[in-house]
Amino acid sequence: PNDVRCIALNAEGSVYIGTGNAGLFKKTGNNWIFYNTGNSSIPGNAVQSLEVDEHDHVWVGTTTGLGQLTENAWTVYNTQNTRGPGPFTNSLAGQLIDQNGNHWLLANPGNISKYDGTNWVHYNATNSPVPLTALTAIAEDISGNIWVGTVNAGLLRFDGSGWTIFNTGNSGIRENRITSIACNSQGKIFCGTYQNGISIYDGNNWSYIPALSESLPCKYVNTLYIDHQQHLWVGSADNGISYYD
Repeated sequence: PNDVRCIALNAEGSVYIGTGNAGLFKKTGNNWIFYNTGNSSIPGNAVQSLEVDEHDHVWVGTTTGLGQLTENAWTVYNTQNTRGPGPFTNSLAGQLIDQNGNHWLLANPGNISKYDGTNWVHYNATNSPVPLTALTAIAEDISGNIWVGTVNAGLLRFDGSGWTIFNTGNSGIRENRITSIACNSQGKIFCGTYQNGISIYDGNNWSYIPALSESLPCKYVNTLYIDHQQHLWVGSADNGISYYD
């Protein structure tokens, strides 16, 4: 498939590939299965995010709603048909299943939804400090805090009871345009930015890896990933992939 946006792996080793305009691909061994709006109930062909839960169900975030794939059956959650109050908009920018099994959804502009399997809770500018702007990334740290990146308002943290905003005016973060977030097992939070490298927060102090430096030979950080050995991988828009011990 072309225009690959996201990849996920289930417990059996099947690979799921989300695309920007051709739906979802599943590869098991040498066999391929394709899901699109023409042959299935997937909510849309523009797949933005994928998550696999503890039951091996695949959650597919699209620009037209959220789909849950169980075996070959689809359940769709959107603003038209979801049980109770669902995502405020169908355009989902990201998702996360946390360590307690809660499902977090980013719906732009400026809506963060939490679904525990029964009830929905929504956070936005009407009831929280969550700004009315595009949301870009979501991650969970080892303490269970939820971190959300924004396109121009910095970094958000939810500690289970309230939200805190980190921006260039009140913290050591280097830029308010957050493109990606990753958390390691030592409790450090890595924030990729649009033009100013990677900002790192250890819970007390900020440090950073500057853009266009010997350590980070790129300007625009697209994505961050921390592997099982706690190595940091950086995918950029202008200079490939970087790797850090």
